Amino acid sequence: MCGVDYYKRAVSFIKKHVENPKFFIFSNDHHWVENHIHIPHPTYRVKHNDVEKGLEDLYLMALCNHFIIANSSFSWWGAWLSRNEDKIVTTPNPWFISRQPNFININQAEHYHPIRNDYYNVFNESNQVIFRLNPSEYSSSFISTENVELKAYNNQLNIHTLEDKSELFLSDIHKFDEHNDVIFKLSLKGSSDDLIQLLYYTNEHPSTYNIKNRFYTCYYENENVEMYIHLPKDAFLTDLKILPSSNKDTNILIKDLEFREVKNSALFPENNSPILIKSDPDNGAIDVARNKEIKVFFNEQIKIGSNYWIDLKDHTGNSVNIKKSIKGKVLTIKHPDLENNTKYILYMHTGALTGLEGQPVAPGVIKFTTATHGNNSIILNSLYEKITRIRPRKKVD
Repeated sequence: MCGVDYYKRAVSFIKKHVENPKFFIFSNDHHWVENHIHIPHPTYRVKHNDVEKGLEDLYLMALCNHFIIANSSFSWWGAWLSRNEDKIVTTPNPWFISRQPNFININQAEHYHPIRNDYYNVFNESNQVIFRLNPSEYSSSFISTENVELKAYNNQLNIHTLEDKSELFLSDIHKFDEHNDVIFKLSLKGSSDDLIQLLYYTNEHPSTYNIKNRFYTCYYENENVEMYIHLPKDAFLTDLKILPSSNKDTNILIKDLEFREVKNSALFPENNSPILIKSDPDNGAIDVARNKEIKVFFNEQIKIGSNYWIDLKDHTGNSVNIKKSIKGKVLTIKHPDLENNTKYILYMHTGALTGLEGQPVAPGVIKFTTATHGNNSIILNSLYEKITRIRPRKKVD
């Protein structure tokens, strides 16, 4: 997903080259659009078509004269199909860009919590500030640093990395109520294309870092990045560390770093996203019949999401042709006979499923291994058991 900064620059560019422009916005996330995209020109949000009528959206897009496209093939095709020979098309640079943190938190019970970047309103509604970086007194904000050079500049903090591996350990943070969650805001600007690992946190043993407990995102040269990230309440707010860059001699300007405490109800209201509760076969099952349908059960009804991207792959990465269907709370996957004694993984990607009100279902995976001898042995064994249970008929004279 492209950042707000890209759309602002693209709109400004269109304004310079098109007289009295009118903007038509196509999106599968109109909530984000309403909160982040504000254009000082006549603007129309096209949202009467659902995911099953995507072709109609594509047709309407192709009727436009000029295009501000995201890093998606869908918007690219809309621009390509336009017959306007003088069309202007703005694209993200680089094409692949992510403003979503590229990781999800997975707790020990393997419950998946989606990491979203839409907590702007929740953050600003809270007045419980539990940590705020003070650039002029940055030494009080960090317990220690490694391979970095820090310098305050215009009420901002410049981080210069001295080695490929650089770290900053934040001072301990204390919540008002241990049952509350935390949203942290990070605003930065980098001198070059790079990757920042926003936060490593612990939720079992202090100072024991788990690669699952981190958030990371890309930033690009001179790009302004602003993020609002949810930190679950079971995370220790001690021994927090940030890896600002993966390269030596990089400059990262931290404009804002702040943590605010919020009540869990503000983050996850009553219309929570559906949660995966079980599957058949079970996650991690072995000796699964080659022709067994896969069923995934949720705690409430589900429907097709914005991309319906679900796939089944073997341990080598080869995809299996599948047929997907949804009935109530159950997702069913049908497939041809699988290979014997082979590990498979079912991937349910971001946006594949939602609740009935459009709440996104977190991505998930289900792993299983097929039986060694295949279905024929299972069928023969079943027949043998049935035959041995048949009583011989009495002889009639």
